[in-house]
Amino acid sequence: AVPLTEAWQVTPGADDAALSGAPGPWTLPPDGLADWRTLPGLEAARGPVVYQTTVSVPADAAGPAAATSQTARALRVRLGDVAGAAEVRWDDLPVGRALVPPFDVLVPADAASPGEHTLTVTVRAPWRNRLLALGATGAPAYRQFAGRQDATVPAGLLGPVTILQAAPEADQAAQ
Repeated sequence: AVPLTEAWQVTPGADDAALSGAPGPWTLPPDGLADWRTLPGLEAARGPVVYQTTVSVPADAAGPAAATSQTARALRVRLGDVAGAAEVRWDDLPVGRALVPPFDVLVPADAASPGEHTLTVTVRAPWRNRLLALGATGAPAYRQFAGRQDATVPAGLLGPVTILQAAPEADQAAQ
């Protein structure tokens, strides 16, 4: 496994920042991913909320061939729990969407070289928490949601996020 040692930068979309009055970004420790309901300013977010961190891939994690300057192996990004839908980018390369468990995507072997990479996960949560927050404002269009703040649901990238060497057959699938 490739350890995640760098902090996550968490940035809400403009709509969420405007609603909460807390524009972010926030910095979370590598193992500090949490439900948006526990993060001030994200309680009613619907997304997109962008999580970004730096990943250092050692030569041995990219596969034995990479250590000898041959072809690298694909990597599997396992997002852990996601309360919503996630889109994953490795550097600037879109590598997949994760909508249902397991929340895994493959980084193709040609992008999984040893060295520093940027992992970006964009999460869109269910609308429920946003609608309940709008109901709490007293806005007539959302009155059916007023007084229901106890009905919120988990939201966000909950993790833990791990990066693993993919099985050899995944090298073909990730191409």
